Amino acid sequence: MKTKTIRQTVTFKAAPMEVYEMLMDSKKHTSSATIDMRLVKGMNLNFTAQRLIDHIRKEGFFVVDHEPSADVRRAHAKVALVTVKPGGYNSVRTPMDLPISQEVVRTVESVRGPAVRVPNSGASVPLDMIERVLGTRTISIPIANHDDNQHTFDETCGFRTSGTESRSWQP
Repeated sequence: MKTKTIRQTVTFKAAPMEVYEMLMDSKKHTSSATIDMRLVKGMNLNFTAQRLIDHIRKEGFFVVDHEPSADVRRAHAKVALVTVKPGGYNSVRTPMDLPISQEVVRTVESVRGPAVRVPNSGASVPLDMIERVLGTRTISIPIANHDDNQHTFDETCGFRTSGTESRSWQP
């Protein structure tokens, strides 16, 4: 099969030096994306971030961790500035069959009746750091209204009990 050559011509209504300066100033022609990685038990923060950077390289990008210089932009057709914010943490999960988990279930149910038990609880809480420093396990018991929209305008918990506040237990 014979390959066809595709040629494209673009005319800019600007002086050549203006076009050159625009191409050299990344702020004038840069796009950006933010990736919020949510980890699950067993995923390591640094390893996962490195895998993402490796994937970006595999897609043909030259990866830098600071604003690329004009020389770097001239030398590479595709440059990706990737920064990993400090302060992230790994995910944790406390098994529901631990004695402390069973105690919490009994306590909650003695006050509220049967509890909704969800084995995973999503949150941006540094439980991993707390567990490492204190050498113990953690259990979170979130309380939320049915129309709770703390994170986004259309977030809901998806349950309601006769117009009253609903509470759930999630270890």
